[in-house]
Amino acid sequence: MRLYSFTNMYLSPLQCGLQTAHLVSCLYSNHYTFDDDYFVRWAKDNTIIILNGGNSQKLRELITLFENIGNTYPWASFSEDQQSLDGALTCVGILLPEKIYTAAYQLRTNPMVDIQLSDWEVTLIDTIDTFSLRN
Repeated sequence: MRLYSFTNMYLSPLQCGLQTAHLVSCLYSNHYTFDDDYFVRWAKDNTIIILNGGNSQKLRELITLFENIGNTYPWASFSEDQQSLDGALTCVGILLPEKIYTAAYQLRTNPMVDIQLSDWEVTLIDTIDTFSLRN
């Protein structure tokens, strides 16, 4: 399990770490809403990948993406309070199981072949832009 944290591009490296800590707190408060307890499984491994999430608009686009996939994987966002940073959205993150980032790695390193992964089948047809990921 990995926590992918996308932080606002205007934050310093220290602030990115602090905002990710806030995000972990948000994920913890929301983890009980998921059937499979991803948060507890992640906490045993606690791998965190902090990435540049771009500006506020890009972070809002991530929120929309995560909302559109529903409750498949736990995700959260963190905004500072109104007094501190005028309510700025600073961090969005998602907990992903190994099968997701393994499939992504396989597609990046060898995009023109079929890949069989435990209960996921990833098939690439003709171009890197056309693929299906089904459970």
